[in-house]
Amino acid sequence: MKANQSTTLLFTLLTLPIFAQENIIKLGFLGSGGTLSGLQFERSITKQISFLGEIGYAEVIDILGVESNKGFGLYGEGRYYFSKNKDLMEGWHSGIYLYYLNTKGDDSSYSDYHVNAFSVGLNGGYQFIFSSHISLDLLAGGGIRFASGTFDSDTDFYPLLGLSLGYNF
Repeated sequence: MKANQSTTLLFTLLTLPIFAQENIIKLGFLGSGGTLSGLQFERSITKQISFLGEIGYAEVIDILGVESNKGFGLYGEGRYYFSKNKDLMEGWHSGIYLYYLNTKGDDSSYSDYHVNAFSVGLNGGYQFIFSSHISLDLLAGGGIRFASGTFDSDTDFYPLLGLSLGYNF
């Protein structure tokens, strides 16, 4: 009986809207000179500042679609939320990001073709937090990408688009 009461009390306390939800775990997709699909975690530091990180599966496909490189990627972002009258990590935001892709492929002409790319840039977007603690985050931005591969290196501007769906707790 005491276990049921304790469980009910804990559940009630955690779901009351007066208790701020400081974490969001998400499944996210980012695209910027390659794609990154993976697990994201966002943590509120203050009412208007949060940090977000992602690790996941990366893929780079050349423009002609001939080579496909697969590997892992990392993404980190510091965010500032402009909305003062909304819940934590809800509303319009802007941020500075770092993006890294490490991919390898096996083209029929070349063995062990690889691409490493590092980007730094700015983005903005909007994050919705619904009453069921579900979050939807949309973002767009751009930055400088430094890429090196088996045959060449380049530095260029790349746009960044992102979409993630998560749970706020």
